[in-house]
Amino acid sequence: MATEQVLTVIENSAKTNVLDQQNGNNNNSGYVMIRKYLINSAVNFLQNSRLKLSTNDAKRTFLLDKGLTADEIDLAFELAIRKPMNDETILKELDIISNSNMSLIGRSFSMFYQFLLWTGFIYGSYTIYWEKIHPYLFETAKNDRPEEKIYEKIEELKTQITEMNTNLSIVHEFITTYCRLRDDSTMKMKTELSSIKALLVNRHQFPSVPTIPKWQLTNGNSNGE
Repeated sequence: MATEQVLTVIENSAKTNVLDQQNGNNNNSGYVMIRKYLINSAVNFLQNSRLKLSTNDAKRTFLLDKGLTADEIDLAFELAIRKPMNDETILKELDIISNSNMSLIGRSFSMFYQFLLWTGFIYGSYTIYWEKIHPYLFETAKNDRPEEKIYEKIEELKTQITEMNTNLSIVHEFITTYCRLRDDSTMKMKTELSSIKALLVNRHQFPSVPTIPKWQLTNGNSNGE
């Protein structure tokens, strides 16, 4: 019963550590110590003389219910079938196993960290070269050629001259059209003025004053007398 109580306490501690890991409080060393004590308690549980009549399956089921993994249960059975050992000896063996596992995990994390570090360094160097160094070097090389600048200026001047010629052609066409319309209007006005002048000055254009015949004048005088 005491062993079961120890297992229950360790199980609750392990669950608390798992919750802390989910909340961002990652205490890996504390979690490893809890697992080691959990395995140690499982070994003591398996070496209990009162459980000799229980089957291994029942023991495995009980340990699984208490939070041990299948690998941890196999390790506990392996340690339990040896000659009886005290808690200190079991913990020493567990320290050796956990240290070897931790060293392997540590080397893996170290290699992964170095890989990320070198990848970031190479990518950063590549980005800096293409965005800063490469444009500066090649733009400087281009700017060191005066003939290219002269050629660019000549091309710009040609473009400006072409635009100026186009604008002059448009202005010339407008002036020509305006002058032609003005000449036509002037000629029309002159023609109309000449017609009016001819009408006003030329008396032959008007009918002559009618004259009374002499016989009408004679008859008129006779009638009056």
